[in-house]
Amino acid sequence: MDILFVNLGKENLGIEYLSAVLRQNGFITELANDPGLFSRHDNVLHIPSLARFFSRKEKILEKIYKKKPPVVAFSVYTQTYGWALDIAEKIKSVLEVVIIFGGIHATLVPAEVMKNRFIDFVIQGEGEYALLALMQNLRRGLPKGHIPGLWWREQGSVRHNPPVLIDDLDALPLPDRALFEPEVCLHADYMILASRGCPLSCAYCWESYAKKLYGAQHYRRRSVPAVIQELMIMKKRYAYRTVMFFDDVLFTDSDWLRKLLDEYKKCIAVPFRCFGHVQYFTRQIGCLLKDAGCYGIDFGVQTLNERIRRKMLNRHETNVQINTAFSICDDVGLHYDVDFLFGIPGIDEKDYVEVLTFMKQRKYLNRLKCYNLTLYPNMPFAKNCLRQSMMSAPDQQALLTGKIGDWYHEFFETDVVRMRQKKLFQKLFKLYGMLPCSARRFLVSPRMYRLFRFVPNSVVIILQLCDGMRKQDHRFTLQIKYYLFHIRRWVARGSARAIAMFQRPR
Repeated sequence: MDILFVNLGKENLGIEYLSAVLRQNGFITELANDPGLFSRHDNVLHIPSLARFFSRKEKILEKIYKKKPPVVAFSVYTQTYGWALDIAEKIKSVLEVVIIFGGIHATLVPAEVMKNRFIDFVIQGEGEYALLALMQNLRRGLPKGHIPGLWWREQGSVRHNPPVLIDDLDALPLPDRALFEPEVCLHADYMILASRGCPLSCAYCWESYAKKLYGAQHYRRRSVPAVIQELMIMKKRYAYRTVMFFDDVLFTDSDWLRKLLDEYKKCIAVPFRCFGHVQYFTRQIGCLLKDAGCYGIDFGVQTLNERIRRKMLNRHETNVQINTAFSICDDVGLHYDVDFLFGIPGIDEKDYVEVLTFMKQRKYLNRLKCYNLTLYPNMPFAKNCLRQSMMSAPDQQALLTGKIGDWYHEFFETDVVRMRQKKLFQKLFKLYGMLPCSARRFLVSPRMYRLFRFVPNSVVIILQLCDGMRKQDHRFTLQIKYYLFHIRRWVARGSARAIAMFQRPR
């Protein structure tokens, strides 16, 4: 083995592309993964009492100590950065190993990451060819200075080169799905990227920083033949039953989308889902998606308060555009999820009630999805929070070091009443999609929604499970399979350990 990747969470396409480029050039790669089941890093089902039983952190360290890989690499989000630092420091205290950090957090604040002396290199930006060049140089003992995007130490100081964009996405090898085969159900759902970057510049999203780093050319799209070829090869290999287009917005170009979906119907013909944005969504696109087998779109709305959405989040779509997009979905029979952010400063009870009113007649609404506002360092939103004293200097430092910034952190809200209010609406939002329109109208009537404060969280989870089974919702089924897959593995490992202990000579 030449390099071992360490990951926290679900399947990581970035790591799969890194591994594919390395394997194409003769390197041997391996993965140590902790799915983070039920932990604060699990943005679907957060149950702290179960998290410690399913943690694989110690197993990851045991694997690394046993295998002694020459290079260990981490791809980190702000949410996973602290976890990765802890593992990296422990590895370095035991083994003579090269440690490399990349990913979103390392791209946003590479100088901060390099302050950790146990980290040897940081790769900023797209890392496929930068990591390959670094690995080749390490093997040959050559200087590091010419590699784009690389941060390193030389003669007591930190040096770096500007990152370079990968122009031709079609030239990349197919992602190394074999790396994650033991970790995910690849036969159930296949995740694919048909583009990189995003045409939007949301103040809280790291993609806006990438656009600043690379310029307008950051948003690139693969060719239709390249996308279809990957899907055909992987369908033959894994016989997947659904597809997830993981692009930030799949349908920014209607001509490209039409060509893609025409080929998709002929060559792939399995249900798929995608992310979308209301500014690009038209009746024509809705009909194309529905006809090709789309079973769900995820629209990020975040809040219906237009002033806050525009000024704080730098999102300029109007509620009229949002209403038009949802009405088109209802007309063509296309199910959709809607993302809302909790924890945005200035959002109050009337804003939550406006969501209930706005969504009460939606026939094909599947779910209102609840996320806490996730802060990323060096982003316009975080900088504005610091300028407006909504975030203190110590808070900013904690964000840089990964001590805050997860999906469940109560970052801005300290008022007890408002926190209770937030929890009330989160429970209601999670169940709203399963309610008939008559029940929604009842809840919107003067403050009847407040009855949900008495609904236990366990009941919310049970009702969500029942609704998913009733609808035969593909997305729900995939989540259930994911948890059952890892629970079975956990039980199997526990049983194997118990048998080994029983059979051990006394």
